[in-house]
Amino acid sequence: MEMFGLTLTGYGNYFTETLKKDYQEPVILPNIKEILEERLRRHKNRSFSEVYNKLDPILGTTDGFSYGSNERMYLQRKKGLWKPVGPTDMYRIPTTRAQEIGFWTKDSLLSEANWFKSTKNYGQRYSEMTNIFHKLRLADPLAVL
Repeated sequence: MEMFGLTLTGYGNYFTETLKKDYQEPVILPNIKEILEERLRRHKNRSFSEVYNKLDPILGTTDGFSYGSNERMYLQRKKGLWKPVGPTDMYRIPTTRAQEIGFWTKDSLLSEANWFKSTKNYGQRYSEMTNIFHKLRLADPLAVL
């Protein structure tokens, strides 16, 4: 039955089947040729390799999404390119157990709903358990338990 896509163990191809139907991978396709020609015109005394090495992959001028480095990902997000996107933007359901905790916090139906009721807490100055000790301390200031 697996050849028909029917299994008793869940999804056949788990991650691709849990993706949202309308999800498209973000792609930046700049025209590098125009950027190189413009920079070569501005800097006539520099060689092609010097100008080419100055291209910024984080800004998307060389199709550079920053995989494999937290520092590059931080710089990329600082410049406004949010890739990789969050799991709630990509998947319909949480794909791992770790995502189950906060996956539904971005749910638009829960954003302004009063689905919990907060209770007021009236704390006691002295609890019933320590009331005896406080009376003992009033009688004898050097008393220690």
